[in-house]
Amino acid sequence: MEKIGATDVIFDFNNNDTRLCSYFGWEFNNSHAFYNYAVGYKKAADATYEAFKKAVINSDIETTDTICYPLVFLYRHIVELLLKFSYIRIKSIRIPEEIRSFLNKNHDLQKLWDSVKIDFERLSKRLGDDIDSDAVEHYINEFIKYDKKSMAYRYPIEKNLNRFHDKGLYLNTPVLKESMDKFFYYMVHIIDRLSDSYEDDECNPEFEEVFFKILNESLHIVKETVLKIEHNLEESNKTIPNKKWLDFSDIDIDNLYSDKADTYVWVNSFSEKEKSLLIILYIAGTYLQNAHLAEEKNERRKDVLKLIYSSVQSDFSLDSPKSQIKDNYFTDKIAYGGKYTVEAIKRTLHELEVDL
Repeated sequence: MEKIGATDVIFDFNNNDTRLCSYFGWEFNNSHAFYNYAVGYKKAADATYEAFKKAVINSDIETTDTICYPLVFLYRHIVELLLKFSYIRIKSIRIPEEIRSFLNKNHDLQKLWDSVKIDFERLSKRLGDDIDSDAVEHYINEFIKYDKKSMAYRYPIEKNLNRFHDKGLYLNTPVLKESMDKFFYYMVHIIDRLSDSYEDDECNPEFEEVFFKILNESLHIVKETVLKIEHNLEESNKTIPNKKWLDFSDIDIDNLYSDKADTYVWVNSFSEKEKSLLIILYIAGTYLQNAHLAEEKNERRKDVLKLIYSSVQSDFSLDSPKSQIKDNYFTDKIAYGGKYTVEAIKRTLHELEVDL
């Protein structure tokens, strides 16, 4: 047996070989930190279960009969971390007092779930999602039943000396593992789904008024732009051979440079407001492809405007002046845009219920 010493290094944060290190603490005070902790404990649970399987194969009864304590504790802690992660993640605007009050519920799964359940049910109804809150509650209740205070699998007795487990029990460990895998990935999925809600986002009323004024005035320009992009796509399909591999002989160099000159003239024919509008419609459309909008018609339209307002960069705001950044972006994404550009612009207009 190797002896321990009073000068042994235990926590070494000065190892130059980062391959042998765990890097943590960079997440700051946000929901992602809770997610990382949950992932870490999930991986620890997976590794613990692998040790259980190995013990079963080797008929190592000592391990199979004792490893349940850390395994159940890990799973219970994962449940707690997921509830805390969801509370902070799915509602973007929470004052510090709210978060402190929530975290002061400590390890009480019932109190934690009571707070999270309100958000789950409200947001799932808003987005029209079929989230099974009853099933989530069932899992939580099972842990409350067998480990109410997060102590039963950490210690054998309570402070009053009563045993946590006063009779022998056979725990079906593979069933526990299978169920908790399902629970973990289900929770991560619905937290991600609900966190994309635009419920707490804002849209400046003045921006909305100006945006629709410019959109209505420039709708014919938007239509002409979409038609030109679609025309260019059709022409390119005619001129470029349908080959798996192309060589220089397949490309008409003269027409290529002529097209660039024409495009330059076309780009400079737009006003700055028109360029900004088309860029905004395009950017919003790319976000809308995976956005989770409210199901109710008026709320959905508001969500689109919130997304547009929040996604517009200062360089592309409606009143932004001429700039190299804007011209380059416009040329790349709009003037030389393809099918994806057309789809993005049309997607935004469709969500705003504007006919092109």
